[in-house]
Amino acid sequence: MRLILIFLATLAVPTAAGAALTDDEIVDAVNASFKLVQDQKFAEASAMIEPVISRYEQENWPKDQRVYCGHSASETVLYMGDAAAAGAKAVDIGAPYCDALFIRAYLQTEVNDRSAALATLERLRGLAPHNLKMLGRLDEALPLYDTVAGKAALASTEQLEGHWNAIALRGIGWIRVEQKRWAEGEQAYRDSQKFEPDNDIARHELEFIEKNRTD
Repeated sequence: MRLILIFLATLAVPTAAGAALTDDEIVDAVNASFKLVQDQKFAEASAMIEPVISRYEQENWPKDQRVYCGHSASETVLYMGDAAAAGAKAVDIGAPYCDALFIRAYLQTEVNDRSAALATLERLRGLAPHNLKMLGRLDEALPLYDTVAGKAALASTEQLEGHWNAIALRGIGWIRVEQKRWAEGEQAYRDSQKFEPDNDIARHELEFIEKNRTD
């Protein structure tokens, strides 16, 4: 029998006014943060998402267990199986925490805080190691950006789908540049411009690649 412990019910996330968020409100906060990112309201998105992250990481954080964030029942089964095979206890705390961390990582990339974003992505990789389809051109440092591409297909409009695809491609390009895989980084940024041709981030990164590439 699959044992899944969902801790959302015990995670009363405080708002700025001191009230507690319900489980549904936690999900709403994450979704609203994605919308704020879409609207390039980065400070507002950060202000909304950080209390959610903090509350997860305080006293209710599971002790002496492997912690995962499953986005589906099948994904959670994989995590429980991994833990059982290693003789470890495990708990699935639900998707919103990982989604919140992903938003944090994206915001860190947008302000060019590369080391912090990589650390957040590394944490996410541990929490959701089986999340998403592993595309052949992505290595294990990148799968969280594929979540955005996956969400893009669910977008309510073609414009919004293009926006999330552009975000994913810029994230891929950014990490490839960090790895000094210049050609792949350049290609990812140029692919992102097919969706958002006037994006300043992509333009500046392509200029950075041109000036610094060593291949």
